Amino acid sequence: MRNGELLQFQSEGRDSHRLCRGTSVGGTFLPETARSLFDLGVTVIHDDQDHGSYPDGVESCSELLNMDLHAYQARFFHESSTPGLVPLAQYLYHEQIPVIFGWVTANSRSTWELAAMLVYGQVPSLAFWNSTAELPDAVPPGGLMLLDDYFAAMKTHAKPFLLNGRMRRPLIVDAPAVRKEIRQVRGRELRQPQVINMPQVINMPLVIQSAWDDGFGNVGVFAVNTQAHAVTLRIRVPEPGQWHATIYAGSTREEQHAAVAGDQLSWHLSPGRLGTVVFQRRGGPSHR
Repeated sequence: MRNGELLQFQSEGRDSHRLCRGTSVGGTFLPETARSLFDLGVTVIHDDQDHGSYPDGVESCSELLNMDLHAYQARFFHESSTPGLVPLAQYLYHEQIPVIFGWVTANSRSTWELAAMLVYGQVPSLAFWNSTAELPDAVPPGGLMLLDDYFAAMKTHAKPFLLNGRMRRPLIVDAPAVRKEIRQVRGRELRQPQVINMPQVINMPLVIQSAWDDGFGNVGVFAVNTQAHAVTLRIRVPEPGQWHATIYAGSTREEQHAAVAGDQLSWHLSPGRLGTVVFQRRGGPSHR
């Protein structure tokens, strides 16, 4: 507090204290604690919550902690029940700090959620809340194939984009979507959904897509077709200049094309596969 004393409060039935990042002890507490734990042999530290200003601050991502952390959680699965939530920090800081967690919990049985986690640049991981841990084959049908595609692609061409890349505007034109009506919104107490008077309607993509710059002049487009049938997509070729486009399914190279900025590339995407189009500038830096 202002007088230098620790601010006491109750959290989940435990005696707790808040540390202000602006104080001398608060500004060094996390890195010094981490160094002490690493010296004792700890390899991973989970710093659970960071809060904004007291008393109106909420659990949130903090810019000031980015330089201290190796990764952070992003709970994107709230988006389907809280349509006004925009995970802005994920898109701003992706190339600076990896993101784990994402869309999937132990109760998820949807390939859509797993596909969203991979395509939107999450490190695959699973949250077990109020559930027992399960074997990997308990993921949704088709999930293991998606994960195989992801890890194979990360070993060949995807890592500079999905792990270290900077997100850019999507390049797939008119990707198919379905309208979804939201009648309940989760408040601060997640177990007590609130029924809203006027249902909100949002567009949920059936082909989940993302586009990334790798920092070396290359552009990667990633997509998963969550429908049961194949679809042909149109991709805007990035501006400016001439490109060499390589199309992958997982890590398998399927097609190669010369492409010019302003054109549209036709892309046949099978269902349930992680597809990639890598644009390399002709005569420019090579893909790394």
